[in-house]
Amino acid sequence: MSEQEEGLQGRLVVGSKRDGRRKYDESAKRELIQACLKPGVSIARTAMDYGINPNLVRTWISQYQREQGRAGVAGLASELVRETQAEVSEVAPSDEPAFVPVETPVLPPPPIKSATTFQLSVRLPNGVRMEVGQTPAEELETIIQMLGRLPCSGSTKG
Repeated sequence: MSEQEEGLQGRLVVGSKRDGRRKYDESAKRELIQACLKPGVSIARTAMDYGINPNLVRTWISQYQREQGRAGVAGLASELVRETQAEVSEVAPSDEPAFVPVETPVLPPPPIKSATTFQLSVRLPNGVRMEVGQTPAEELETIIQMLGRLPCSGSTKG
């Protein structure tokens, strides 16, 4: 370990709670998180080198990234507001109306499904009979496809 790493390990644990859990220095935690986030660094190996449970370090990293995300979003939002205000102040008032009518095309009504129904009577080569009464064409198509896939169907013999 380098001198900087040894110093970090000495600063990391600042005490322990009554239940035996350790207290950690926030700035040292941040340094450890930054070290773990470097490309190619193993979080588990780094945590074990400092004598800390790798799952705890992963928890710290998740919290850190959430905090950074919130700070990043807040920073972006305030920057966007500043840019928008600057753009609004640069735009001169216009004689054009604020709202422009938009014409939308009239779409034809959806096609009406056929109310036609069919009856089906099936007798398979193995003697099985099936009768389907008053079925819409869409459902009948599915039934015929299923019957064609049955191993007892004549269509599968070859």
